[in-house]
Amino acid sequence: MNPIYSIESLDDGVVSQVCINENEYVYEWETLFQIKTDKGNVVNITIGASGLVKDISVKAGDPVYRCSLLARLHDDNKITGSD
Repeated sequence: MNPIYSIESLDDGVVSQVCINENEYVYEWETLFQIKTDKGNVVNITIGASGLVKDISVKAGDPVYRCSLLARLHDDNKITGSD
């Protein structure tokens, strides 16, 4: 069975952009979300795995906190050129 990863916020802030859709295939280190922090910086949320996006938990404009669940990713265990 392929691993399921939780994609979490790295900081407190507001979701400024959701760059993915449910059931969409994504590659390692692709930007999945952008979070505008309380300090005004924009943080790109990525993950070092490729696979299908499942269960997006936030939308643009939602407040998030460090370690808030943003989405889940079903890893396909394929090695791509993005490593």
